[in-house]
Amino acid sequence: MEPSDSGQPKRRRSVRRKDERELRNQISRYNRLFHIGQLLTSEMGFDHLFEVIVEQTKQVMASERCSVFLVDERELNLTAFVSTDLKRNEIVLPKTDGIAGWVFRNKIPLVVPDAYADSRFYRDIDDQTGFQTRNILCVPLINRENKCIGTLQALNKKSGDYGQDDKEIMLHLANYVTIALENSRLYEKLKASDKAKQKVISHLSHELKTPLAILASIFELIERKNIAATDRSLDKLVARGKRNVARLVQLQEKVDDIIRERPVEEIAGILHFVEDALSLVEELDDSTAGQYAAVVQSIRDRIESIFKVEDIRIETIPLDDFLADILSRKLPSNKRDYPEIIAEIEKGLSISMDRGVLEKGVAGLLKNAIENTPDEGLITVSARAIDDHTCIEIQDYGIGITDEQRNNVFGGFLPAQQTEWYASKKPYDFNAGGAGLDLMRIKLFSERLGFHVGFESTRCRYIPEATDQCPGKISDCKHINDRAGCLSSGGSTFRITFPKI
Repeated sequence: MEPSDSGQPKRRRSVRRKDERELRNQISRYNRLFHIGQLLTSEMGFDHLFEVIVEQTKQVMASERCSVFLVDERELNLTAFVSTDLKRNEIVLPKTDGIAGWVFRNKIPLVVPDAYADSRFYRDIDDQTGFQTRNILCVPLINRENKCIGTLQALNKKSGDYGQDDKEIMLHLANYVTIALENSRLYEKLKASDKAKQKVISHLSHELKTPLAILASIFELIERKNIAATDRSLDKLVARGKRNVARLVQLQEKVDDIIRERPVEEIAGILHFVEDALSLVEELDDSTAGQYAAVVQSIRDRIESIFKVEDIRIETIPLDDFLADILSRKLPSNKRDYPEIIAEIEKGLSISMDRGVLEKGVAGLLKNAIENTPDEGLITVSARAIDDHTCIEIQDYGIGITDEQRNNVFGGFLPAQQTEWYASKKPYDFNAGGAGLDLMRIKLFSERLGFHVGFESTRCRYIPEATDQCPGKISDCKHINDRAGCLSSGGSTFRITFPKI
């Protein structure tokens, strides 16, 4: 008796209907994915973007939870900026740990069908939340430079395990997420830049008006009193004027390094001030003019020399001798107990660089460290070889940088202190932060000459806000008992890295 094949057409129809359902589901998910891509790439707000990522990923992946891990600026840790039922930034883990760490390092997606059976799984998160992870789908977030900026995770698929189709959908979703995150970061930087630019106008206005107003008053007094050069009653007044002229010239020198592409307007402005000063002197009688005209003329000569465009001259510079020279220079007697400076310089290191640029950069960073470290504090200057690079580090155990300041450190014109705090300060005084141009200047030098400058900083935990003041001397601080307490409370490290020659 021949076997019946009457059931074959029915089974084929059943298989075909199943295939059609799966195809419709796939089409539906890709349509949903396209819609999510539109949502993500149109959202600019950083905080709200994460909420959209989490909720939309949960829906399209039919998962109970979703997490987004991003690497920090130093590329040491991964931070869960958003994870359902967790506070933002609550979970931080080394980039070597967990499923997220493995995917981040290897830049390939990973399906984990049984989380607790996988030795790479980081259980501490479940312990903190009381959630039990069953399975995981984790994919890297890779930008257009092929750099991994973090990971995207879907946790506990609501039905069954994650499969190949889920992985493909998640990878497509990760592309949208990466684009959206980078667009949002750029948008936040632009907003911060605009905010910083608004501060520039009022800040530089104050920075320039104060010395100019003092100088105008000085010359007005000289003109009105018309005192003979042998009269010493104006010595203190003139000395004060000279200090403020020097402050103006130093500011202009830093500005010049930053705006060297358009020096003509700056020359005109600063020389106009000098011409006014000279004209006032010329109105005095000969006995007075002879004493003060030379001062103003020397200022004019100095300003003109600043604007000379000099050629970059690359040479081999032995770092031990170079840094020893920088550190041996006498600091001004500002009636302060300067921080201790310790040198840790590896012998035999050399770099290929323009000596003037290197001197401005290192001296500027050292000055910045001294001005941000209280009396009786500590600063270390080190140079060492790291892999195929040579690194100069200037580490201070000072007040550190707030989060707001950290985002704009190399943006220029961002003072580290409130303007009214340092307006009366002299260079190298504690809190004499000035216009914040040294850091922008070295950043621009680095972009021009191909070296790298970076930093890391921790704000002193006792003065967390920019408006909080440090007494300026460790023994005067009411929060600590000894020097060690200050050294462990905050500080900054600025690092200049050069290719090894």
